[in-house]
Amino acid sequence: MNDGMMFATVSRRCVSESPEPESAEYNHPHAVSWSAMKRTTGWGVVRLVPWHLLGIFPTSAEARIKCLEAGPKYVVHFGEGNVEENDFSWIDPGVK
Repeated sequence: MNDGMMFATVSRRCVSESPEPESAEYNHPHAVSWSAMKRTTGWGVVRLVPWHLLGIFPTSAEARIKCLEAGPKYVVHFGEGNVEENDFSWIDPGVK
């Protein structure tokens, strides 16, 4: 599901390209979840090639720890997705 948005990859491992993680607007004590839609907003840890969604975490700190444990091919992004469907999307703030 692209909806015409542009996506980009990041080259720095386990460093979020999303808005500052300590911002109260983005660092919730629990990820926001819409059970009817089965979508969760939070910090996703993904491997781009081949695609793998490791998980969606409520804080950037937890996501960064999981990213480091997962290995050098994983990155952290703030976005939304569904772990059960292996689906996660984010918008790179550097892409206009």
